[in-house]
Amino acid sequence: MKCPKCKLVNPPSAVRCDCGYDFASGTVQTSFSEVEDRAKKGTCPLCGGVRLEEVELYGEPVCRTCSRRFADLRALAYLLDYIGFLFIYPMAVVGFGVPASWYWLVFLGHIAFPFKDGINGYSPGKRILGLRVVNRGGEPAGFWESFRRNLVFLVPFSPIVIAFQLRKGPRFGDDELGTRVIWKKYGNCSVFRVGGR
Repeated sequence: MKCPKCKLVNPPSAVRCDCGYDFASGTVQTSFSEVEDRAKKGTCPLCGGVRLEEVELYGEPVCRTCSRRFADLRALAYLLDYIGFLFIYPMAVVGFGVPASWYWLVFLGHIAFPFKDGINGYSPGKRILGLRVVNRGGEPAGFWESFRRNLVFLVPFSPIVIAFQLRKGPRFGDDELGTRVIWKKYGNCSVFRVGGR
């Protein structure tokens, strides 16, 4: 999409232009270069606050609050997906009076879970919370990448181990495949910029 302020052509998924024009609100916000300058001066590139306790998110310095918020959003998205795929969907199948010979549909939710991020990089929980899985080139993850990325959840207690990894950004499965979860709200920030994006 073309920015009405600076006429720069941005990708269709862009939330904000580098000049600071916000496509959703139609107003000029802080420009990308100003955010980069603030990051060098000790402020968080996501919220603009001072980085009193600096942590890294995908190798970029951010404030502890933004790191926690991002990790919490990811954990909540997983919880929403887990509840939806493994409880609500099976209960809906059984609750609608499906004949017993059709109960194999209950297992469809369990089988579909590893593919949950494959619809344009979104799972239902990630879409609700404004997160997305992308590959090294910045393209949305597909079904195969989602499946391989989520195989780690077959290991018992892996969600507990993964929960401790989320504050740094990548988790088991992300580094190997070159995928990462981005926070669409801050899609133009250097923390979440991937490949050609």
